[in-house]
Amino acid sequence: MGIGIVYRVGRKVLGVLATVARSERALMAEVLAPRQGNAVLRRQVARVRHEPTERAWFAALSASGCASQRVCTRSTGAPRRSHIDIYVWRHPMAADLEQGTARAAQGMHFDASLDCWVVDGYAEAVAVMREPALEIPLLPLPAAHLADSEQATLTPLWKQAMDTPLYSSGKAHRRLRAQLRGPFTHDAVDRWRPTIRRVADAAIDACTPCGKLEVIEDVAGPLLRQVMAEVVGIPQDRRAEFDLLANASMDAGKLATPQWSSAVLVEAARAVEQLGDLVHDLLGRADELPTGSVLARAAARRGADGGLSESELATNVRSLYTSGVYTTVFLVASAAYLLFCDEDVLREARRDDTVIRGVVHETLRYACPAVETNIRRATRDISIGMQTIRRGQFVRTAVLYANRDPQRFDAPDLFDHRRPSQGPSLAYGVGPHVCLGNHLATAVAEEVLRALAQPRRDVRLDTPHPTFHRRAAIPVMWGPDRVHLKLGPN
Repeated sequence: MGIGIVYRVGRKVLGVLATVARSERALMAEVLAPRQGNAVLRRQVARVRHEPTERAWFAALSASGCASQRVCTRSTGAPRRSHIDIYVWRHPMAADLEQGTARAAQGMHFDASLDCWVVDGYAEAVAVMREPALEIPLLPLPAAHLADSEQATLTPLWKQAMDTPLYSSGKAHRRLRAQLRGPFTHDAVDRWRPTIRRVADAAIDACTPCGKLEVIEDVAGPLLRQVMAEVVGIPQDRRAEFDLLANASMDAGKLATPQWSSAVLVEAARAVEQLGDLVHDLLGRADELPTGSVLARAAARRGADGGLSESELATNVRSLYTSGVYTTVFLVASAAYLLFCDEDVLREARRDDTVIRGVVHETLRYACPAVETNIRRATRDISIGMQTIRRGQFVRTAVLYANRDPQRFDAPDLFDHRRPSQGPSLAYGVGPHVCLGNHLATAVAEEVLRALAQPRRDVRLDTPHPTFHRRAAIPVMWGPDRVHLKLGPN
């Protein structure tokens, strides 16, 4: 008990130090996250010891890493172009980026301190994402930091990730994507757009009487929960229950953070079991499922060769819902901020709502919600450009940097919604693991911004202005904490 108290106190102290003091010691803690990830992954190929202090530093990191944000202004002091500093981890480019200066593209290099390849060039990132010999391995559980009972409970939940497209490969991967992609194609998403716009309009109108709204809490969050429930196939009368269970199941990901406890694990395991029961029940009520949804399509193919089992369906419905809600929300918030912080762009969008498409696509490049892609491991020796990645080595792809590669993009640190196409953003990835919901996420952001930019609503940016952070709960994601807007007449 005494050791536990000392550990908890020490972890909180580390968290405060890492958050408040941007010292070299705190910066070194930030380096430990990739290093810890590599060390844990290496358990799959070699035994590695993990000291309790590593977990404490990792917890401190989860509560810290953030990106500073500042707004360039005109002489009048009105917000104009937003300059958002990139902050991923401390490697040789970080100092230049934090000062907003130009950088020379390195493309990729092996970082001995991180014990992995770091990819930050656009062309190299594309090659990495398309390379089938670079697998996305599932992190094994840090058994040394779990009680036997915790490990026994958590292991089955952890292994369910292998039933999702992200952690599968080859035939298994292609089978999962083929069974799940139906509601996420271009044509299917176009059919969802009227629903998205209707929900967005209703959420904004509900805030009109008070004259203000916060994009994440009042619009993006509620809209995404409703739209994603519709897309995966949850009937209206079961959505509150499903959302509660999906959120509880996600709490298993709090391992090694200050929010972790045995009670959290018990609730997560119970939620996963109840979600399985809920999906089983819904498949027996096929006529009540939303048309065109994941579950409706699965119910229609029930019993066919190659179809998903109920367990696979439950895992993927939960995964699609939570990832759709908790990643897209940062895209919507970032795009809203970049639209409303520039009066010229906002005037254009109010005259011509096709401008919104350019704003969203440039947001995906300039303020990419993904800090990095999932870590990859080479299953054999491969060559990327002039470099050779050896079998068993790990690769981390810094998407935020790659999306501002001066070798690919002109004036990469300038937000330009009319930028001519110089290659797609890497926010959704490319290759076999490209985000399944990329068309839907883009459509949600576009429809929300179109609704907000309607001249009759006279929406304007309000204070306090947002700060862009890495998210403690989802460390690979990055975005504004809040975006406040005013509605109605000045």
